[in-house]
Amino acid sequence: MFRTAEELNSVIVNKDVSIRDAVKIIDKNGFRIVHLVDEKEILKGIFTDSDFRRVVIKRIDLSDPLSTVINNNPKVIESSKAEKEYILSKIKKHHINQLPIVNRGKIVDLFVESDLIETFDQNKNIIEEEIPVFILAGGKGKRLEPITKIIPKPLIPIGNKTIIELIMDKFTQYGLKQFYLSINYKANIIKAFFNDNPSNYDIKYVIEKKYLGTIGSLKLLDNQINTPMFISNCDVLLDVNYSSTYDFHLKNNNDLTLVGSMIHQSIPYGVCMTTDSGEILEIKEKPEIDYLVNVGCYIMNNVCIDFIPEDQYYDITDLIKVLKKEGMKIGIYPISQDSWVDIGQMKEYREILKGF
Repeated sequence: MFRTAEELNSVIVNKDVSIRDAVKIIDKNGFRIVHLVDEKEILKGIFTDSDFRRVVIKRIDLSDPLSTVINNNPKVIESSKAEKEYILSKIKKHHINQLPIVNRGKIVDLFVESDLIETFDQNKNIIEEEIPVFILAGGKGKRLEPITKIIPKPLIPIGNKTIIELIMDKFTQYGLKQFYLSINYKANIIKAFFNDNPSNYDIKYVIEKKYLGTIGSLKLLDNQINTPMFISNCDVLLDVNYSSTYDFHLKNNNDLTLVGSMIHQSIPYGVCMTTDSGEILEIKEKPEIDYLVNVGCYIMNNVCIDFIPEDQYYDITDLIKVLKKEGMKIGIYPISQDSWVDIGQMKEYREILKGF
């Protein structure tokens, strides 16, 4: 058995939960999958984080029943055939990361890729192109004062590493080692840190002489980049497959792709729905609202740099407006709420430290 009874229970729902609740279960169980079973515990379908992205892109209401969007013909394997070599062949053949193991339709186990990770091609998630990563590390980090009065935000420690190292380490897992660091505030301290701590990062510095907003410093790379590039804020940690994100960018022919997180907001009151004349139509008790928010990570084609003005404060929102006006394609790669952490605020920073 790969999974304990507790782990199996965490990936099974035996009632018609909403899509929103299914996403919360996926976040919590860590397996990126949930299984819907009937009253006899027979598997009816599966829902994965990839299905979640399709749901968001199609703008399906997350309060809809999970049964309306599940894959009701999932790949499964009979327990009598659940041998290592056969599992591996099926995983590779169908390009899947999870494989339910069933006995007469009932789930008795769940295989996930990491169970046999040593037998997989370790390079399958490597981005073969030499794609640079541009990290916006020049801000003052006012939301983290008084810490940032002493050290710049990118160097704030989490465990035994700094924020910016954790961000860079995540990119290097996908073969991305060429980094441009846009720096301004306490720039010499950042440079001194990397000089004193040699690493495998290939770092080039982009010096902002004045604050240029959330995307303006990218203009300083004009004519230096001839490929798409990743762009990241220096205060977000993402649990995201950058190879899949890049494939999504290319497959959809986007000029700019934003990584967006689904945020669930619960209103702890009865919300009054009224007519224009003030007559009560109904009261919705404690409704939940979903928003797709920008997490500060992008893939951008180099042509987009042409639309950024020189030596001006310029935000990503300004660039998006211009690109839309020019008819360029902007897409979003959705991730779940628990797939990212914004460390740029003191509350979130303190919370993440509890795990170290």
